[in-house]
Amino acid sequence: LAIRSFLSICVGGGVGIYMAVKGYGLESLIAQQLITSLLGALCLWAATPWRPGLKTDLNTIASVLGFSRYLSFSAVTAFISSQSDVFFSSYYLGAAATGVYNAAKRIIVAFNLIFVAGVNSVAFPTIAAQGQHENYKDIFLRGIVYTASLTAPVYAGLAVLSHDLVGLLLGETWLTAAPVISILAIGGFLSSLDQYNGNTRMIFDRPHWQFYVSTANAVTNIVVLLIFARYGLQALAFALVAKTAILHPLSLGLAMKLTGLRVADYIKGIFPILFCALVMGAGVAFMHAQWNFGHPAINLLVYIPCGVAIYGVLMLCLKRALVLDLIDIGRHIVRKPV
Repeated sequence: LAIRSFLSICVGGGVGIYMAVKGYGLESLIAQQLITSLLGALCLWAATPWRPGLKTDLNTIASVLGFSRYLSFSAVTAFISSQSDVFFSSYYLGAAATGVYNAAKRIIVAFNLIFVAGVNSVAFPTIAAQGQHENYKDIFLRGIVYTASLTAPVYAGLAVLSHDLVGLLLGETWLTAAPVISILAIGGFLSSLDQYNGNTRMIFDRPHWQFYVSTANAVTNIVVLLIFARYGLQALAFALVAKTAILHPLSLGLAMKLTGLRVADYIKGIFPILFCALVMGAGVAFMHAQWNFGHPAINLLVYIPCGVAIYGVLMLCLKRALVLDLIDIGRHIVRKPV
């Protein structure tokens, strides 16, 4: 699943970029979406011998429809939630400010596609295959810890080095998007953890809970943006992140109720990782302030390895077993035949 996603995104994105360079404009975006979806579907069909058929029964259809109606409603509310920030930014701040905000949001979305969507496409079926047994809470916590250990330093580094990243990818014209990216990175990290909460509600047959959480998120988004969007892009971003931080415990609490996971175990698993990522971010920010090389590419080439080194040393001190587990997983992936 991960290889399928990576391959389809790379090929579709490559075709889209090529067409954009050749002057196709909007058609390049359409081609990128179509090729990504088509190649993903072809890879999925090639990887499995299963084919759909017409042999089924009404009970199965009724069961699927009953389950999917909540997912459909959740998708609608999720769409409203994801687009409400752009709507209110356009309404209160104008097209130019919304363009800057969209540039920041697209970078966060790109990181989510790489580090969140890819992980979730593998994590959900893997965890679902385990079923609702007594060890599920351990699987749930392990998934969160593994994901946090990878995404926490990524988003911390993104928050600290956003100025250089924007300068390299978009140019100096878009540097006003950097502070917005730094703020939204916090929400991106919380989203990487929240995927497991949603997966758990699906596995434990609680799609209506998913709908309630998604609806609460959409309604809160609208209320928060009505109040704060008029005060500028950074205020808008802060409001969204604060809303995400407030609602995240609700989503997590529902998942913990289903799994039986204790709060103390969750804090014990996640807190050292957050501490290491925050210290890494503070260290990189301090070095960047003291020694700025003047070019975004050079800054990134210097400070990304520095951040990796700081985070790695801290994790070896505080979560040595986790680091060794991740190294073993990496070796297994490298050695396993394709």
